[in-house]
Amino acid sequence: MIKQTIMLFVFLMGTLQATLLVTEYVDLQSYPVEQIQPTIIELQNYYGNRILIEIRHYPIMTPPIGKIDSFWLAEASECARDQGKFNEFMRASLANRERLNTSSPKMFAAWFGLNVNQFENCLNSGEKKQKINDDWAHANARGVQGVPALSINSKTIIGMKTFNDYKQAIDSELLNPTTLTPSPGTSTESFICDDSGTCVPAIPVQRVGNKQVQVTNPSEEVTIKFYGDLQSKFVFDTNEKLKTLKQEYGDLIEIEFINYPVPELYTNAELVAKASICAKEQNKQEEFNEKIFATIGQEQNNNAIENYANDINLNIEQFEECVSSTSTKLQMESDKNQAIINKIYGVPTVVINEIIINGALEYSAYKEAVETALNSGTYNVENYDKENETDTAPNPAYNDNVDSQLALILTELENGNEIIHTRIVFPAEIGLEKMGNILSENGFTIESFNSEAIYANSEANKIKRVSTHQGVKIYLNTNYPLPQTITQKTADKIDLKNKEEQKTEDKPLKITLVQKRKTTFFGFPIEYEIKKTINNSGKIEKTDKPWWAFLFGD
Repeated sequence: MIKQTIMLFVFLMGTLQATLLVTEYVDLQSYPVEQIQPTIIELQNYYGNRILIEIRHYPIMTPPIGKIDSFWLAEASECARDQGKFNEFMRASLANRERLNTSSPKMFAAWFGLNVNQFENCLNSGEKKQKINDDWAHANARGVQGVPALSINSKTIIGMKTFNDYKQAIDSELLNPTTLTPSPGTSTESFICDDSGTCVPAIPVQRVGNKQVQVTNPSEEVTIKFYGDLQSKFVFDTNEKLKTLKQEYGDLIEIEFINYPVPELYTNAELVAKASICAKEQNKQEEFNEKIFATIGQEQNNNAIENYANDINLNIEQFEECVSSTSTKLQMESDKNQAIINKIYGVPTVVINEIIINGALEYSAYKEAVETALNSGTYNVENYDKENETDTAPNPAYNDNVDSQLALILTELENGNEIIHTRIVFPAEIGLEKMGNILSENGFTIESFNSEAIYANSEANKIKRVSTHQGVKIYLNTNYPLPQTITQKTADKIDLKNKEEQKTEDKPLKITLVQKRKTTFFGFPIEYEIKKTINNSGKIEKTDKPWWAFLFGD
């Protein structure tokens, strides 16, 4: 009986302590591989030291499918591994996959403080080719035919799957555990292995289950890192709560905003992020961020950014030089890459000491996280609800430069190509000819004009861009019928009774519109200008262009 009990105890202990090796096969330019990373992190957090995730290469993308040769990029990542920065290199490659070029590996090496000469010598020597070939053979032996793919003992799962799909496969394998020792030098998100094959946790924070964090050492002060894209309504909502948190805790907490632009969702996201960084250089980041928050949903372009900079009294020359500088761009990209390395995959994300909170949660979620950081204990994010963003947007989608009647129509047709007739009033400092060219560059067709206003039409989706010019006011021209695609409810709110006189002036007025053309001729780049002089009735009086422009359809 005693012998049987001992055998059962040994079996149970082996089951509890077994480490299941999970191999992830990656191509460092693959969008699906990038998208699956949060799930991989979730698996590691959930299972803790019961699984060990190792990464092997399966490079399949070469130009023109990939930006650069994925095999060569995989070699570069292994050179980064030699200096302890494989994970950082991988995250940076995936985060910048659309912008990769042959200079990217060296740039990543510099970002992460590697010995760049050592890194380049390693890459140029070709010494990592065999490692990548070995990984490729390893993948083929397990039936891998594409990425992402996970090998869990003898079972291979190809393609993007859900957390539950992987969990089911891992749970099945853990029922018949096999202790596997990773290859020497393996570095994963949660383990670092030395040459002897001994692995230790790389993350000091103990995660309980999937959504809990155990804080054992209380802090006297709390550092809060707030990652966001300033055009996100969720980020605005979270910012309001953090301001309240600062009022409540004062000097006990320190909040740092870190730009995490999401260009896939927000137009000019990187421009806004760089502008925020440059405002910080003049100690006015908070004031600038508030300007963006106050105009969420509106067009954020160079003109709008300059207006905000003027409003908060920035040194404009210094600000513009900063926004256009390469160093600011590199800082923005470095901040985002470092965030990804720290497992920040979306906005808003708030990191309160070691507690990571994703999404816009109720105020008590942030307050409780601060209390846990100050006093220790267990924090469970699942105790709190995510809040709806619909009622938190501060302003309508159109600024005061757009007349209220026109704004009603554009709210329905913003992304449409319906033709809208407008009257554009401009300030003296812009002037008639400059305003005419602004309209022309943005796809407007000028119908007529006088010294105070220009009458023009354009597609609905082009009006917002022009409205960001300071002092410009855009009205609906009520002399024309409303677009047929708007709802009757909106049409009933438009006053068409008072027809506006579309007046011109007796004295002749002219505008010269300059249109720049760029094309190629037998592979050689060609640039030329077409100048059109129109009178105040909208008629073209003169066109100047190179005689050979007809070769390109002009």
